[in-house]
Amino acid sequence: MFVAGKKRKAPPSSARTAPSARARTNASFSAASSALKATEAEINKWYLLGTENARERQYRTSLDYYNRAIALALNENVRNARLYEARAHTLHKLGEYKRAMDDAKEAVITDGNSTAGYMRIASILAATGKPKDALDVITKGLKTVHAQTSGYTQMDVQRMSIERQLDPKYVPRVDYRLDPIQRLPEDLAVLVLRLLDIRMLAICRAVSRYWMMLIDSVPVLWSRPQFTS
Repeated sequence: MFVAGKKRKAPPSSARTAPSARARTNASFSAASSALKATEAEINKWYLLGTENARERQYRTSLDYYNRAIALALNENVRNARLYEARAHTLHKLGEYKRAMDDAKEAVITDGNSTAGYMRIASILAATGKPKDALDVITKGLKTVHAQTSGYTQMDVQRMSIERQLDPKYVPRVDYRLDPIQRLPEDLAVLVLRLLDIRMLAICRAVSRYWMMLIDSVPVLWSRPQFTS
């Protein structure tokens, strides 16, 4: 009851400070959430740059971007299997089988449904002369991964391909559509192209996008004495 001239009692200190404590807690959660989103955006930026360079077959540059993405993810304790899947693919293309294998295994550990991880492990084993081990891995993957997972069908196709290779009657098919220039190391491809005159180089530029990019990226091909007269 209010009595004139008598001061109201102040509420307990805990009641006065409780809203402020909640506000500070909410602000802390909000800041942590914003920081996590910023980190994930940064990781995704490096990942996309790595993927873009891998498509252009710039594997060393691609590897650098994937390294940055994974280093940041590890530093912030972010688990992401696709980073290891992507770097394993790039390392495989560079012929660094051991490192590629380590990344593929890490992808499977991080995500048990990593079809790309299982397929990469099997591909490396097959490429290093261990088709039976490759078949064991891909068979285990098919039993482990959920059948509705993206990439499951490709895993089964890979299994059948490995089984054919293990058949004593199997005769490898020769694909005559394979690009000989694209399969060569770049420095050797340039040496081959240096044997061509300007007319043949111009024709070669029209063969494919890769040939055009390669020829245009090597100025020495166009600056030889026979071309400057």
